[in-house]
Amino acid sequence: GTIHIAYRRQETGELWLASKAAGSSTTWTLDEVDATEDVDVGFDASLAIATDGTLHISYRDATNFDPKHAWKSPQDTDWTTDIADPTGNVGQFSSLAIGPINGTLYISYSDDDQGDLRIASKSSGGSWVNSLVDDPGTEVGRHNNLVIAPNGDLHISYHKKATGSAV
Repeated sequence: GTIHIAYRRQETGELWLASKAAGSSTTWTLDEVDATEDVDVGFDASLAIATDGTLHISYRDATNFDPKHAWKSPQDTDWTTDIADPTGNVGQFSSLAIGPINGTLYISYSDDDQGDLRIASKSSGGSWVNSLVDDPGTEVGRHNNLVIAPNGDLHISYHKKATGSAV
């Protein structure tokens, strides 16, 4: 197998991927994922690998306040990116998972304008669909973690600022 790490380069505000074969003593291979000029990206990166080997990364564009998605199949040489939710100051604390049944992509994230926890989903060849998960009128959704059960059920743990508790 291969080890992959998605990370933000602090000095440049870019999203990168480091990869190397498991157990290998060779150096890491570095791949520039998103280095849009004058845009600060790569915050809260979350990585998942589809069954066909396609790498998917969710992350935040801190300049435009958007949750973004980047992907690259084993056959591709370049990364492709899109925006999961272009409305408002959203996308902080993204967590990415891929549905085991149909390969649907899911990104959970916080909406800083409304203090909500939201989720975006995208089926193969489809467009992003955004939904509200929790809106108690106070800040929720920070430090969230999304997992999908083998039967396809979604589970999200997150922080509720008003109570200081985890949900």
